[in-house]
Amino acid sequence: MKNVSFSILGDSFSTYKGWIPEGYATWYGDGDTNINGVEETWWHQLMREFEMTLLCNCSYSGSTVCTTGYEGMEDSQAFVIRMKDYFGEKSAPKRKPDVILVEGGINDTYASPAGELLYQGWTEEDLKKALPAYCYMLDYLKRHQKDARIICMISDIVSSKLRTGYVEACRHYHTEYLLFPPKESDPKLLKDGHPNTEGHRAIYQAVRKMFL
Repeated sequence: MKNVSFSILGDSFSTYKGWIPEGYATWYGDGDTNINGVEETWWHQLMREFEMTLLCNCSYSGSTVCTTGYEGMEDSQAFVIRMKDYFGEKSAPKRKPDVILVEGGINDTYASPAGELLYQGWTEEDLKKALPAYCYMLDYLKRHQKDARIICMISDIVSSKLRTGYVEACRHYHTEYLLFPPKESDPKLLKDGHPNTEGHRAIYQAVRKMFL
């Protein structure tokens, strides 16, 4: 699978300074980070191998899928909010991606209440919880990006309840998904809780299988 366009909706694992929208918080590429350059990120390796065109890397460090962030504060950059700027009704007419890679849900493990899966009738209160928000996100993307191949990347760091729920939500919405390393307990692939060079290589190897 080559010569396709793609966009990313992600958290810190997918950031890199200069490659995300202006004003977005980044983990990588801003001073002393875990890797030596953008070429080592999982998505840049994927882009090179398959000669893909990156339309937008809409990744924000520390963001949750739901609207409850760390310390119970509202996350104004939650996936369910941010996605509308680039993949929905707020988007100006422009080229739509062939593939959308959704890499998120990690911060929800630490910051947000889990809630329960909910497939319709979402309220603002529902969207403060990880599982109903994840369902809302998939429903929204499927409706607004009907021609895109949507692939959800579910980290091994995510709690077992959320991981099981995310997979079930993907199945409900007939959305492709993959589980990717590293685990939180793998120091060889992590530095300060984020993938290092080897960690990004491991993520890339997991994602590339979806394109073979």
